Amino acid sequence: MIAKPLIDIDIVLPGLEHIADATAVLLAEGYAPRGNRYDDEVWAFLSTGSTPAERVYLCPAGNGTHRNRLAFRDYLIAHPESASEYAALKRRLAAAFRTDGDRYTAQKRDFVDAIVARALKGNA
Repeated sequence: MIAKPLIDIDIVLPGLEHIADATAVLLAEGYAPRGNRYDDEVWAFLSTGSTPAERVYLCPAGNGTHRNRLAFRDYLIAHPESASEYAALKRRLAAAFRTDGDRYTAQKRDFVDAIVARALKGNA
């Protein structure tokens, strides 16, 4: 599937008490902090020099955002027609919002949320 040159990586930690140590490691490796995201105890970091760029998320086990990302991924793998729809949407949005990543992401939200809801319900 087409994608921007950015790899998203979730690092699942045993609990919140491990966030500080994992943050220290990422900072020492040159990752720039991007804050607590999604109001779901997900801390984001961006690589500062790798190609493709990497956005790393630290989250505790059982985190809802991480669960939703896996559900979305697994649903698209199991439903190629939905994956094709998503790829077409991404192409349209990339053309429309070439330099506005926030709008690009926001415009995908309804599609992603619908797929996650289907995936979590176990519906085809």
